[in-house]
Amino acid sequence: MSALAAGGSVYAEYAAGTAKYGMPPVYYIAVSTADHGKTWKAVPPPTGYDAGGFGGLSVTAAGAVQALFSGSHAPFALVATDNGGATWTSASLQCPAGGGPCVRWGPAPSGTGSCAMHDYPQPIEVSSDGGRTWQALNAAFGSPQNDIANGCDLNELVGLSATRALLVGRDIHSNASVRVTDDGGRTWTPVSLPALPSGTNPAPGGVQMLPDGALIAVVSGQASTPPVDLLAPGATSWCTVPGVTISGTYTDPSTLQPAGSRLIWLEQSSSGGVPALKSVALSSVHC
Repeated sequence: MSALAAGGSVYAEYAAGTAKYGMPPVYYIAVSTADHGKTWKAVPPPTGYDAGGFGGLSVTAAGAVQALFSGSHAPFALVATDNGGATWTSASLQCPAGGGPCVRWGPAPSGTGSCAMHDYPQPIEVSSDGGRTWQALNAAFGSPQNDIANGCDLNELVGLSATRALLVGRDIHSNASVRVTDDGGRTWTPVSLPALPSGTNPAPGGVQMLPDGALIAVVSGQASTPPVDLLAPGATSWCTVPGVTISGTYTDPSTLQPAGSRLIWLEQSSSGGVPALKSVALSSVHC
């Protein structure tokens, strides 16, 4: 489950199954609350779509909350609210604010099975006309750019200039952790990174970018206190971050991520139960 807050309301998405058959497949459902969780309202899908096609929430530069939906035989569609979820209206996907190529995430996969068994690609939408029309980069099966983002992992799009951007997240086919585009998002090329200090590979979804442009990585194959490594901007080698100790049974590297001025992650104790939320100041994440 994930959530965001905007305009005094909280919006959340959670995993659900069909009433008749249960899970899998897993469908992601969007809801909102304007009274601190006392009551919740389902986010209504656009006309012609159903709730099981929900594919993600985002906040526009103007502060409106948008919900993205996919259809089985139709392009994606959006609904938006600017009154705390009281009403929702049709909306359009916009180019990212603050510069960078006109590249956005398409709807995240829904109706999924086990991520442990296979991957679920998430499309990248590219616009060459300022957001009036969009084309899914990886819609054509078998194309060189097909399936370059796995919806089971945490992925990031980072704009660097009007035509240049980075895609941080494991490539489904090559396991590349970082790719770059210099043509506005139409093609992506793997970026060669230095080897990690341990000589092993990052865990799936374990490479992410910090606000200062540094990359952090969680090493795979070390469930007990895995190290957190950092590649600073301009550096030619990784270093292990002192003072960031992940203990317990750590199974999901994508929970390690920046949130405001903190670096947060979830730790699961050996006895099970609810995972504990841990954090350190981002200012202390350096070598």
